Amino acid sequence: MSLSGTTLNVLVLTPFCEPVRSFYGGVIHAVAAKIDATFEMLSCEVAAGQYLIERLMAASRSADVVVAVLDLQRPNVIFEIGFVRALGHDPICVTQSGNPIAAFLPDACCHDGDRRLLIDRLCELIPARAARNHAIAVRQTTAVGLDAASGTPSELVESLARTVHQRWQEQRRAEGWSFGSRRNDIQKTHPGMVDYEMLSDSEREYDRQTALATLQAMVELGYRITR
Repeated sequence: MSLSGTTLNVLVLTPFCEPVRSFYGGVIHAVAAKIDATFEMLSCEVAAGQYLIERLMAASRSADVVVAVLDLQRPNVIFEIGFVRALGHDPICVTQSGNPIAAFLPDACCHDGDRRLLIDRLCELIPARAARNHAIAVRQTTAVGLDAASGTPSELVESLARTVHQRWQEQRRAEGWSFGSRRNDIQKTHPGMVDYEMLSDSEREYDRQTALATLQAMVELGYRITR
């Protein structure tokens, strides 16, 4: 049960490999039966480019917890972990014991293929991580001027997000890029070469998250944001 009394939303990032998806799909189904949670599984190899970013953005925004499966050491999953971290998530990394990458992840949930033990472990980790994420989000959003209940961006966050986009656009323009309905690295066209207000909701949210991460880092370093 989530802190607010509603169902937890869990995003699961997996490599596109049927044996792996089948094993973890069974695990996730069993976990869902034990705790009040819904799960969305996203396999990175079946999505690409802007579509992948939009899927990740939408799924991350609605997720209370992210679980990342690192079996096979697929670089796509590692990219997704970096992406959701940039959006403020601290994913639960799951992998088989003996995976060399686990040495770099001291908090990883390692298992030897025993479904029952892995199910019990995730039933403990997911609610605990959700509670921690909730506490961090309330503290950080309050510190930088967000409404903790609704997550509404403050005037400062929105202003910085607009500046982030403008600086990106200026840099691109200096490199010879211009607007195009599709990104073309040869012709140097990009659909994002428009004013901030003309961006899609997901693109503006990406800039907001970049601005928010900067403000959060300032607060964590001991700076106070005043007007």
